[in-house]
Amino acid sequence: MKNSPSQIWLPVLLAIAWIFGGMTTAFFYQKKNDDTTQKDFQQLQEILNYITQHHADNPNVKQMTEEIVKNFLNKLDPHSRYIPPSQLTKAHLGIESTFEGIGISYQIIQDTLTILGILPDSPAQKAKVEIGDKLLKINQKNIEKNVAGKQNCPPVDSFLVWFRGEKNSKINVEFLRNQKKINLNISRNTITSKSIEIAYMVDDKTGFIKIQRFSADVYKEFKETLTQLKNKGATQLILDLRDNGGGYLDKAVNMADELLDGKKKILVTKGKSRTENNNKQNSKNSKNSEAETIYYARINGLFEKEKIVVLINENSASATEIFAGALQDHDRATLIGRKTFGKGLVQMPFVLSNGGELRLTTSRYYTPSGRSIQKPYQDYLKDLLEDYPASLFYKDSIKLDKSQIFKTTNGRTVYGGGGVMPDIFVPLDTALYSQNIENLAEKQAFAIVALDFYKKEKDNFLHISDKLFLKKMNEILAKNQNEILEKMRFLLLSVSSKKITPQEKKNFSNDSPFGGLGGLYFSQKDILQINRNIKAEMARFFNNENLYFKIMSEEDDVYKKALGELRIEN
Repeated sequence: MKNSPSQIWLPVLLAIAWIFGGMTTAFFYQKKNDDTTQKDFQQLQEILNYITQHHADNPNVKQMTEEIVKNFLNKLDPHSRYIPPSQLTKAHLGIESTFEGIGISYQIIQDTLTILGILPDSPAQKAKVEIGDKLLKINQKNIEKNVAGKQNCPPVDSFLVWFRGEKNSKINVEFLRNQKKINLNISRNTITSKSIEIAYMVDDKTGFIKIQRFSADVYKEFKETLTQLKNKGATQLILDLRDNGGGYLDKAVNMADELLDGKKKILVTKGKSRTENNNKQNSKNSKNSEAETIYYARINGLFEKEKIVVLINENSASATEIFAGALQDHDRATLIGRKTFGKGLVQMPFVLSNGGELRLTTSRYYTPSGRSIQKPYQDYLKDLLEDYPASLFYKDSIKLDKSQIFKTTNGRTVYGGGGVMPDIFVPLDTALYSQNIENLAEKQAFAIVALDFYKKEKDNFLHISDKLFLKKMNEILAKNQNEILEKMRFLLLSVSSKKITPQEKKNFSNDSPFGGLGGLYFSQKDILQINRNIKAEMARFFNNENLYFKIMSEEDDVYKKALGELRIEN
């Protein structure tokens, strides 16, 4: 006789409830639940039995399972979470350094998945995939219906599962290129996802490194990149950790060790279990069974005496805050930007029998001075409700917990209780980006125009210097300025959903760069931003991430402040 859905799912539901219930009390000690926990479990079992056997409706047991798990984790903290097997690939995207795929990046442009990046020596490049190719089918499945004409289009990264697979497995892809359909069979291979794609010499003595995330291989990348910059003459360094949401704790510790001399303390973690790392030199249990692990610098690092500036902002979190907090507490670097996110909790991954993963908060971390970076849980909702809180614009609006005062090595005052406050505050400049520019970016307008130029001019941009690249792009933009602005206005109208009348189309083009259709005007600042973004997109099409960043940093106040700080000190 076939089992009913409730008979199949009830044991699973109870097992999950037991697992998560046990975690809240004694997960790491692997001991039997005490009498109170057993009684709670029996109560839950009784209730679920009655529901599945006697409820008037047929309960959705799978949905009940997911809600119980969600409720358990929501009671713990904002960062403990369950990742079902179907979402695991996406969840690992930001922290793993390799994956099996074909080596492309893409965006949804005008209702079509469009190729905007191809990694050198990747399966996609070897199969002769080109920038601007439009994806029509993957393994004979029409993907246009997933994006075309949909107001609530799936997020771009939801298509990752279509391109990932086992090494040497094949994927059949149909593209539209120059109005012709092209069918390609591509063998997947190992793709390296770098955490450091942008690094260069700003001048003859200043190196710059942007760290995207603390992934599995970031420490190795950091050492290699820093060595290269030192060999080019770097005696001072800018580290850009803005929008770096974190990653592996041990990588942040190891990288801080490269910049701190002696046996300085880097990090303290406190929780129910000890964490493991080569830098760990002291570990003990307190009277309340809380394990404390202390990490110290232990090696002769690559950059222990030279000047350092670290760039941070409101999206710098977790491992980033460990790194920045350690350097600040030892007065090793000048932090510039805006207050960090305030995530002082460490998650440990646990693989579950169903193929999913539990990321459970197992400890809190503390900077060398003893401060906790974790902000109050109630602030999470408040931050979500405020798109641009005053603290991004005004230093005086930043709340500092005066009850948590700590001292750096040199006696400067720093505060715990919610994020790392920079030494030099630089407000967010929203005036730089008008609503026009934001709407155009949302519509991928800069990539659309840059693609047109790329297809026409790409042979003229191969193997040229950055200086010549910029010269050629400036000439192209000047020559086609009115045409560019005309296209931008059309795209703006499509964003605003305003219908273009035949008469408006007829009167659309005009000689003035400030003229427009239907009341849509571009300021001089808008035009500069449009041209800058098109140039940057072109640089990215040629895999020149350094040039992309340099172009986009022309009006970056935080970056300019860092340059000024280093040059003032000299």
